[in-house]
Amino acid sequence: MENIIINDGEKIIQLTPSILAVFALGMVWSIIWKGIALWKAARISHKKWFIALLVFNTIGILDIIYIYFIASKYSVETEEMPAETKDEKEESSEIK
Repeated sequence: MENIIINDGEKIIQLTPSILAVFALGMVWSIIWKGIALWKAARISHKKWFIALLVFNTIGILDIIYIYFIASKYSVETEEMPAETKDEKEESSEIK
């Protein structure tokens, strides 16, 4: 595989396959942590945290801090819907 050379004015940057691999791994790392943090912020309704996590890219650092130190203090309460009884199902099918 050839090295990619980028000439940016006076600076010449040489991107080797190992540098590209590290960059790709960093992107995957960041996307995974950001996805988890955004999901938790949305579930807990932390709008300000959601915006901050979405805007600032800190290579997963802010995301990890949010997940382990902020979101862990909260829990999401869900309500279970009562299961329909056999009679209710029969009535709803008769109406249709």
